[in-house]
Amino acid sequence: MPAPVPYPMFGRGSRRPFSWYLKGETRVEVASVPDIERWLLGCEYVDDRVLFGKEDHWMHPGEFEVIRMGDCDDHALWAWRKMVDLGLDASLLVGRWSEEPDDSHVWVNVHLDGREHVFEATSKVFNEALRPLPQARAEYRPFFAVDGRLRTRAYAGAAREVLDWGGEL
Repeated sequence: MPAPVPYPMFGRGSRRPFSWYLKGETRVEVASVPDIERWLLGCEYVDDRVLFGKEDHWMHPGEFEVIRMGDCDDHALWAWRKMVDLGLDASLLVGRWSEEPDDSHVWVNVHLDGREHVFEATSKVFNEALRPLPQARAEYRPFFAVDGRLRTRAYAGAAREVLDWGGEL
């Protein structure tokens, strides 16, 4: 449901308004979702503790383009930015993923051809990042989302789970 979710609720590394990620220079040109997936295949998944010596750090998409390394939020923020730049109805989501059940995870949902899809930006197998939502729903449990117009949503059960974690993701 639509709700005013402050950006720090999205996770420890979410320290800037979402408008910041949608502004500023990026240099990688893409024309489609498959282009986004192809470019991400050349990026390395690296934990923020290794890369920055911090528990969590959300990079600007332009910075991610330069170092081509980061964790789920960096991959997803870049993909979200590129989808929004293409004029697609895309949202950045944070929640739980069955592949990482004890940590928060960030991914993108995008509407294509009248259907909602999950885009797993950390996928390293071409043609496996994008799946119809009904097919992927059991693996993802969203807490919060922000769309390209910066409208935020909270999902049922999110507030309770965040409180159970001690108030932060």
